[in-house]
Amino acid sequence: MRLEEIKTEVEIPEGVQITQNGIELTVKGSRGELKRIFENPRVEIKIEGNKVLISRSKPSRRDKAIIFTYRTHIRNMIEGVTNGFKYELKVCSTHFPMNVAFNNGTLTVKNFYGEKAARTLVVDANVKVNVKDKIIELESNNKETAGMVASNIEQMTRITNRDRRIFQDGIFIISKSGKAIK
Repeated sequence: MRLEEIKTEVEIPEGVQITQNGIELTVKGSRGELKRIFENPRVEIKIEGNKVLISRSKPSRRDKAIIFTYRTHIRNMIEGVTNGFKYELKVCSTHFPMNVAFNNGTLTVKNFYGEKAARTLVVDANVKVNVKDKIIELESNNKETAGMVASNIEQMTRITNRDRRIFQDGIFIISKSGKAIK
């Protein structure tokens, strides 16, 4: 059994402006501007009043999934330009004291497990990085960019071929947008 039509909508809050140029959606708010291309010929996106309408007639399961994914992307864009996204990471070092520094768009980790060579990561320009003692704070308007940088930092200090219960050194995500990770 197929549905005749599926529709969902996203409310545009006050202070946020959304414009559509073909398949590109631009969201402007107090913290800046985000652009994203929604490229699916079967899903229709249009702006009416203070709502973004996403619809498809005679949708399949895949179309339904895409519609709700688009809705989430638009909500995240609105959240990003109004409040932004903040990730916190904790530097944990039990065997060797690690030194973490951020300069000119590059995060550098020195003395990880006593290694002579420093580990480096080039951070996206849209992410603000603040290193305070043992805490690294990441801020961005784009949720995906902030999450990707946080995971890349975590993966940069990943330990292989050792028992994780004993060798607990590394940099770990402790909160995502104010929600603590358990």
